[in-house]
Amino acid sequence: MIYIATKAKTVDIAPDVEMIRTCFEKQDIPFGPDPVVITLAYQLTKQSIAQGEKKAAEYFIDIVQGFFENEETQMMREEIDRM
Repeated sequence: MIYIATKAKTVDIAPDVEMIRTCFEKQDIPFGPDPVVITLAYQLTKQSIAQGEKKAAEYFIDIVQGFFENEETQMMREEIDRM
């Protein structure tokens, strides 16, 4: 809604994360990544590595690391790079 209002020039403000989060809460819209999607991408990364499917592993680890980057995901990325 804020995006549309900004583009339509009916609101003269630049939305920030808190403003968007508040708007989502008021509308009962989940904010952030869907845990099911992230879990699925993580599992598919592991499966792709195990099966030697580098392109698939790269695709799925990109999804995971788009939201979470830690030592484990970095190790997975390094393993993919060695494939």
